[in-house]
Amino acid sequence: SCHPSTRQMNIQQHSVDPLEVPRNLLKEVLPSLLHSIMFMRAFGLVRPIDVCIDSLDVYYTKIEEPAIEKKIADRVDEFIDNITKKKLKKAQILVSFYEKKLKSGFGGLTTKYEQVCWEQWVLSLDITASVPSSPSPSSGTDGSLAGEIRRRITQIMKMGNESKAHIPPLTTKEVAPFPYEISIPTASEGGMMDMVWNMLKSPAPILT
Repeated sequence: SCHPSTRQMNIQQHSVDPLEVPRNLLKEVLPSLLHSIMFMRAFGLVRPIDVCIDSLDVYYTKIEEPAIEKKIADRVDEFIDNITKKKLKKAQILVSFYEKKLKSGFGGLTTKYEQVCWEQWVLSLDITASVPSSPSPSSGTDGSLAGEIRRRITQIMKMGNESKAHIPPLTTKEVAPFPYEISIPTASEGGMMDMVWNMLKSPAPILT
């Protein structure tokens, strides 16, 4: 589990620069960031697919893996439902990766596997007013939403490439060899980093 200990000090946290996103574009924009993170932590025989956010002319890469696509789609829907109900203008979504470790108990008489968190990504979003449903494709200038999304995707790629020494040894050839969770902190708009800390202290979820 992720709790205060020497293990917690080894957790690598990546905080992606906050991004302003119009409310009605969240369903298109948020998957681009989540899929980019999952792509950076994919191993084995990876089948990458280039995806375009048509309304913004932004491309990103995702893994052709139904389980990952479903989990991301479900969490994006949950995220949008959460901010809509609570009328939030700021929100975060976390991607945590775990390692299964064998833990001994009762003097070595019993053993069990525990989930140990080794990396967490923090996406912070500022939710702005909706824009016309069919904006013209952006030119990608510095001030545009498209340009900002491209910068966040590039930042994710850079973080993922430059930070690899902490990745646990691979024990399987699966595309997603490590248990992972995409979670949404449930709290008011204040104290976002306190929520992240509390999640690190709480037991890891049961993962399949």
